[in-house]
Amino acid sequence: MKKLATIIIVFVYALPTNAQINKGGKIIGGSMDFTMIANKTDSAKVSSESAIISPIFGVYVSPKTALGLNIDYKVTDQTRRTIHVNTFIKHNKQISEKFYAFSRFDFDVIPNRKEGNSKLFSLGFNFSPGIEYFFNKNWALTSSIASFSVRYNKNTPDNNNVSGSEKTTVLNAKYNFFSGIGLIYYWQKAK
Repeated sequence: MKKLATIIIVFVYALPTNAQINKGGKIIGGSMDFTMIANKTDSAKVSSESAIISPIFGVYVSPKTALGLNIDYKVTDQTRRTIHVNTFIKHNKQISEKFYAFSRFDFDVIPNRKEGNSKLFSLGFNFSPGIEYFFNKNWALTSSIASFSVRYNKNTPDNNNVSGSEKTTVLNAKYNFFSGIGLIYYWQKAK
């Protein structure tokens, strides 16, 4: 797994550099992701489903680097809905006339959100290399090849006197091989 990640990172940064998007160019778009998980044990079968809709907006601060916002709207098992606002940095490299490779770094913070009788603080980082295919001057189909993420969660009870309530801290690391397909519109793409 480490070899694959290293090869992808080296590949994305070793590509020839060509001007792509004008500085000040804007992107708007989004992606959708649907996940089904089934776990079976001797005593029970547990399954879960989730869907994520992620609109994005960004501005190119250089011909290859964009800064922007991503809003993840997630529905889990049709009962729980969450919204996360992420900031991202996206770096593009042109592979051919219509294909581009990118690496994207996401960062988000959830400061002291109330959940039940406790407060949740969450900090997340995500790295996603991927490819984009421009089927005309401004529209691109985008897909992440993989997604590496790390999340730190700290759950603090509101009332320390409640029986069974205690402060918990969790650090999660996750890898997804394929994380969604999206459509992006580019303003001011270089010709």
